Amino acid sequence: MWYGKGPGLDRAMDALRHANMGGVASKGGMVLAVADDPIGKSSTLAYQSEQSLISAGIPIFYPANVNEVVPMGLQAFALSRYAGICVALKITSDTADSNAVIDLSKLRPSFSNLEKPLNVHVNKHDPALDREAALIKRRIPAAKHFIKHQKINQTIFNPKKKKLGIIAVGKATTETIDALFKIGINEPEKNSIGLFSCKVPWPLINEEIEKFAEKFEEILVIEEKASIVEEQVAHILFNSNFKPLLSGKLDAVILVIAPFFVMPTVSGLVWKNMFMDPVNGFFAHMWRAFGAEPIQWLSQASLPSLVMIVSWQWLPFATLILLTAIQSLDSEQLEAAEMDGAKPLRRFWYIILPHLARAITVVVLIQTIFLLSIFAEIFVTTAGAFGTKTLTYLIFQRVLESQNVGLGSAGGVYAIILANIVTIFLMRVVGKNLDK
Repeated sequence: MWYGKGPGLDRAMDALRHANMGGVASKGGMVLAVADDPIGKSSTLAYQSEQSLISAGIPIFYPANVNEVVPMGLQAFALSRYAGICVALKITSDTADSNAVIDLSKLRPSFSNLEKPLNVHVNKHDPALDREAALIKRRIPAAKHFIKHQKINQTIFNPKKKKLGIIAVGKATTETIDALFKIGINEPEKNSIGLFSCKVPWPLINEEIEKFAEKFEEILVIEEKASIVEEQVAHILFNSNFKPLLSGKLDAVILVIAPFFVMPTVSGLVWKNMFMDPVNGFFAHMWRAFGAEPIQWLSQASLPSLVMIVSWQWLPFATLILLTAIQSLDSEQLEAAEMDGAKPLRRFWYIILPHLARAITVVVLIQTIFLLSIFAEIFVTTAGAFGTKTLTYLIFQRVLESQNVGLGSAGGVYAIILANIVTIFLMRVVGKNLDK
């Protein structure tokens, strides 16, 4: 057994890649116990080992909790001997730092007898291309055969009426079950929810995914950090006869940041014509549905309208930064505070908010600098009327509409000075926060 954390895996990859290409003896076995630190708790970087292991063709076992570490470790050794391949056992910091009562009678898994694969074990003097072919064409298929027939991955909930199918990877399985219970879904099958526990993130077994996903309206993949399983599921279901809606990290990220990539002019026109039009706009239809007279948004509430448009475009950017910051918060601090009896509001005020202070400062700095230059939204909606002129728009109006180049130039110089003053002030605030 080899053991290492993320930095150790980086430095040992050359030797491990050669070992996997060379093969493992039928009476030997090689398991890589990889300690992942996804939040950078005790490492210089936040690590995810899957990408490195997959590049070397090493199957990955991912125990969901302490109870599964020993059984899956034995399964990993059995697979290594069977397919002549190195196998990784991924253990995250949450699992390594926790404790549990273990049922000793369930420590040793049972194995079904399988026909032994041909020519998969170690060969000393094979040329490089022959070793590569042995890995890709014989060992990895043999590993898939073993994973499938030993039923390492499991379907936990399989409802008759299929609406939402959840594929949870590793420790996300227990977290998903806990989350369902916390929101009052004690019997997921009665709520048309299925759950597939993916204990081997790579390689996935096509038949297992297709069998589970069949007839579900939507498949949701829950995994940490990069979308390793989600991409495999997408490839498997792409050529299947049934194509459920696939949701995962990509969908959530796109949903959050999509407004940020919309051009300001397009954003302003969409809000002006589709939402705020007093005759055919979405808000007008809503007002009439409740028996109220539609509001002339861009004349009666021009400033709130612009605030709404600009917020829609820029809040996703701030949300991404704050979400990234909150994900780096050590969960042990919140758990300790909860055990000490701290209420949710106090936990937020004394732990979460101070942790977000730097991120909030950076967001304020960046957004203030960009908001000083808002122009397109005003130009296509109110054209500067109803008290919505900004300095940027006023300079444009003086130069192009009034042909007062001198006044416009003076306004430009004033704008540069104001922007520098604001930037210097905010940079000082950021520097103080970063020094704390």
